Amino acid sequence: MPITNRQAIYANTPSPAIDPSLSNGTFKISTTTISDNVPDDKVLVRVHYLSLDPAMRQWLTAKRSYIAPVERGSVMRGQSIAQVIGVGSNLKTQYKAGDWVIAYSGWQEYALLGQKEAQKVVIPPGCRPTDAMSVLGMTGLTAYFGMTEVGQPKPGDTVVVSGAAGATGMVAGQIAKIKGAKRVVGLAGSAEKCAFLRNELGFDAAINYKDKDWKKQLKDATPEYIDVFFDNTGGEILDACLARAARDARFAICGAISQYNSAKPQGPASFMTVIVSFPCVSNTESSC
Repeated sequence: MPITNRQAIYANTPSPAIDPSLSNGTFKISTTTISDNVPDDKVLVRVHYLSLDPAMRQWLTAKRSYIAPVERGSVMRGQSIAQVIGVGSNLKTQYKAGDWVIAYSGWQEYALLGQKEAQKVVIPPGCRPTDAMSVLGMTGLTAYFGMTEVGQPKPGDTVVVSGAAGATGMVAGQIAKIKGAKRVVGLAGSAEKCAFLRNELGFDAAINYKDKDWKKQLKDATPEYIDVFFDNTGGEILDACLARAARDARFAICGAISQYNSAKPQGPASFMTVIVSFPCVSNTESSC
């Protein structure tokens, strides 16, 4: 029996920001059907949660990148937490109805997926299915390897994290604390987020980058300069942190969300700091 399936279709190129309007915006909602007659080598899943990540903005432009852009007219690419509701005959030993999976389903309510597109997950006691997509998923792994392999925080270090209240940044900052960093400083975009970083996550200081004097606050919060910087924003914040880099600092470049809508992204200007301090600047997919 056919199942009604709603999909988010990539309709129009951002110009430059994403337009949330569903009438003539970046995406449109399409209603179609999907068969509950599951092919032998597929599983049928119902999507419960979508992962909305800053990197998706880059997927909507035809720039050279680590992944091909999403084609206009297709279902928006994305990862989800889904539950198996039907299993093809060839996959009966791998899946059963009710299993939770990390699914490469795209933005839709139901999807037919192959085995490589539906990774079965076991939810530990006390955890939620969404944990497999956050702290135990891609964002958590990005924070873990970016901080431990590139940042390599150690006792006595001053660590700064931009985008610190985001899914990746908040984990990166907590890892730095666990590893014994002397001081962990987060940058975020509101007073509420800064309070969350200090009071809930244990950051030693938090700076609202929308404050007029945020650069002075950054200087005051890093009296011994910056040993490790985990960057999610790029732009002016990256420049300011380069200017505060300690000798042999490690910079993990995870993202540049402040520049994703820019026709001409701002490049770093603090080149002399790189020459004088010899910071290691690396993306989160490689090591220094």
